[in-house]
Amino acid sequence: MVIIGHVVIYLFICPMKHIALAIILLMLGCKCQAQEFGSTILQNSPFKNTFNSSSVEDAISELSSIYKVEDGKVTFTIIVDSLPLSSSEILDYAKEYLEEVYQHSKYEIVHLNTEKSLVIGSGEFFNFEQYAIFPNQYSFTCKHYLRIDTKEGRARLCVYADEYDIRRTNGNIYEQKDVKITDVAPLNPDNGKAEKMYKKAFLAFARLVVYTLYELRDELKSKQETKVEEW
Repeated sequence: MVIIGHVVIYLFICPMKHIALAIILLMLGCKCQAQEFGSTILQNSPFKNTFNSSSVEDAISELSSIYKVEDGKVTFTIIVDSLPLSSSEILDYAKEYLEEVYQHSKYEIVHLNTEKSLVIGSGEFFNFEQYAIFPNQYSFTCKHYLRIDTKEGRARLCVYADEYDIRRTNGNIYEQKDVKITDVAPLNPDNGKAEKMYKKAFLAFARLVVYTLYELRDELKSKQETKVEEW
């Protein structure tokens, strides 16, 4: 905020020829704030060092404790305990999160069952990874689901997906295809020269998933039980 404040002042007191430089500094300040916000969520998770690893393979191995492959999809799950909230309160806050979050994905509630205390939202990580294998450029998008099951004082948070939407460009050539996540690396490593690309895509996808799960965890932990005061 200090940086941005200085830049705003700079725009008013400096000659016109320096305005371009001031705008660049403003953009850098905004970018740093966004990165800091994202890193704070990850720093408060057990995987704070995972995504800084120089080895994609090691990072993916560390993530194996929270994901599993089942029924053709990959599912990441965490359990949040000791919440000072009732099951219905947790469900309400989970719905609120799905309706308001826009950091990485906008969600649409596709299933709500108050009797079973669960809500599911569908979202999309758009162009979350780009990769080049000459002469082609690839971009990855992934439709996914965020499911929240609630009990008294507890919540189970799951993100699951089954396909990448991959878009390949080569000059004027454009191609789109859906690829099963379980058919490519690292879940199925036999992908030839594309293996590195798929591993990086999985790690980028996992980073967004972990961010989402722990952002929601922190949101729930910040809430307090609704007290009913007697007159």
